[in-house]
Amino acid sequence: MAYKETMETDTCIIEELSMEQRKWLDENVINEEFRQFITEYPFCDDVQLCANDFFGPASIIKWTDEYQSIKKDYIVIGSAANGDWIAIPKNTWESIGYISHEEFGYDQSDQLKYCPVSRNSIGEFFYNTWHVDNYPCDYYEAVETEAPKKDGKTTR
Repeated sequence: MAYKETMETDTCIIEELSMEQRKWLDENVINEEFRQFITEYPFCDDVQLCANDFFGPASIIKWTDEYQSIKKDYIVIGSAANGDWIAIPKNTWESIGYISHEEFGYDQSDQLKYCPVSRNSIGEFFYNTWHVDNYPCDYYEAVETEAPKKDGKTTR
């Protein structure tokens, strides 16, 4: 394993990415802005933002690669307090949403259940889950708030 230089910031430790991690990000993350951010600020540990976790590079790779049904379509960037994954569609980066952990077959026999929540930036998504009243904090809340969107009454 390559030498990793670390530095401590006010909130977490920043660690240089390994060559394997850089390669994975280049091959799997089509969003240049996110790839650049996670390359420049690769914090070692997951960061808790209110009740949600925003994953560092090691956890992004681990949870995205853990299940083939996730790996083919999503990048897992965090988790909700109840264990739902916070994910972005791998090939479009058009939304941030939740993958239900309760309806996901760990034997990979079931289809994933993903509900988009936001077309905002990742930072805005985490900010909104913390500061915006009635903002969905997991898959089931997202499904409940998705119904009015489909009727054309609200959008995020």
